[in-house]
Amino acid sequence: MLVRQSKDTFIRVTDNFGYIYNQTTQIDRMYNETGMDYLSSISRNPQDINQIVLKQLYQLYEGVSYEELYQDFFSFVIELSNLGFLVIGDTPQDLDKKEIEYKAKTKSFLEYSQSLEVENISTTQTFTYSSQQIKPYLMSIQFELTSKCNERCIHCYIPNSKKDSGKEMPLSLFKDIIKQFHDMGGLQVSLSGGEILLHKNIWEIVNLCREYDMQIVLLSNLYHLNDEDIKKIKQANVSMVQTSLYSMNPEIHDYITKIKGSYDKTKRAIELLVKNNIPTSISCPILKSNKDCYVNILEYAHPLGIKAQTDFILMARENLEIDNLENRISIKESEKIIKLILENNMRDTNDFIKKNSKKNLKALLSKDMSICAAGINNLCISSNGDAYPCNGWQSFKAGNLCLETLKDIWTNSPVLKKLRSIKRSDFPKCIDCNAAEYCSICMARNCNESGGDPLQLNPHFCEIAHLNKKIYEESFKSM
Repeated sequence: MLVRQSKDTFIRVTDNFGYIYNQTTQIDRMYNETGMDYLSSISRNPQDINQIVLKQLYQLYEGVSYEELYQDFFSFVIELSNLGFLVIGDTPQDLDKKEIEYKAKTKSFLEYSQSLEVENISTTQTFTYSSQQIKPYLMSIQFELTSKCNERCIHCYIPNSKKDSGKEMPLSLFKDIIKQFHDMGGLQVSLSGGEILLHKNIWEIVNLCREYDMQIVLLSNLYHLNDEDIKKIKQANVSMVQTSLYSMNPEIHDYITKIKGSYDKTKRAIELLVKNNIPTSISCPILKSNKDCYVNILEYAHPLGIKAQTDFILMARENLEIDNLENRISIKESEKIIKLILENNMRDTNDFIKKNSKKNLKALLSKDMSICAAGINNLCISSNGDAYPCNGWQSFKAGNLCLETLKDIWTNSPVLKKLRSIKRSDFPKCIDCNAAEYCSICMARNCNESGGDPLQLNPHFCEIAHLNKKIYEESFKSM
């Protein structure tokens, strides 16, 4: 019997764990010890299971009989096959026939990034994050390929002056960084800007990511997307294309982007992506200008079978200017939004209460936990090679890839070491706060809004946390 990875499955093995992820099902698994060896033996090329055991695994396990090892590995393969990670069959043609193809399908009516749900500590993702507190592992990089952008969105954290400068990452620099990332065992690459479709080498860059077997996410306003681009995205097996649509009213959308006709261009591109079964998601930040009509975006996405999410928490600009926050909705307006979020989460999620158990909250809110994944498993690299903890936090420069290696920055940067040392205990007010489980601390947001101090909490976010708590508890009292 033959086995290989499905085309949408990615495998990475580090010094202390093996990881497998499928970008279509979005299921993942983590293994140590024997599971790491088993994952290491599987590839994208068809292999005979018997030969894997005989030539790769049998030498590793002295004292274990061939029959016992074969049966154990075979059970491992069958389990991962049933989960869609692997395909098995008698011929390469059988394997091709068993591939799962992505097709957009209807999901829950409303989805929110500003959710009241608390992540379950037992999930693979949370366990991975917890394990990386001990030994940070660079799993994801967001490349800001160009600062050039054709839109001037009123709430954007990137200053217009930076967009006007139009700097883009040289192809030679990207080639160098992506190879280093691959050699370090990296998995996910997010390509953003500015606007990535304005980069003259964008498709060479995408193809390089595919050559290095990366999970690829594209962030674009889609204004310039054409039929030829669709073919290239399909060929590269891109994991997700994410875009922003601010209103189903063209005038409101175009007011936010400051580009007349941008609504028509983006909407057409979304529908073209869906027609070609390319995974697509819509982001719709809630601003003063679209607060009364953003739900129409979510209603639009539903029959298309794609994910639409919204967020009402804006970030100040990366250069620490706060003028874009004039577009942030008020606390009173936020209350209406939160109630709608809770209403739809309760309707669409049967185990909503279970996911918010105090046991899980206690684990997640440990004072010894790091605040976020920035500098723990991801990094952002700007068009000139500067490395930052995350895309919005560019006042905290960790190094420059034109002058240093990626491994050296990740391992030795004083900025990243300092960031990793910051724990929840460095926010004593939050540890003792009775609304802590309804709040997520974002140091980038703190930094940009305070003039540069990631530890300085903003009263607005505290008010939102207490509002979350009040609405949540009132809702469940009435059940």
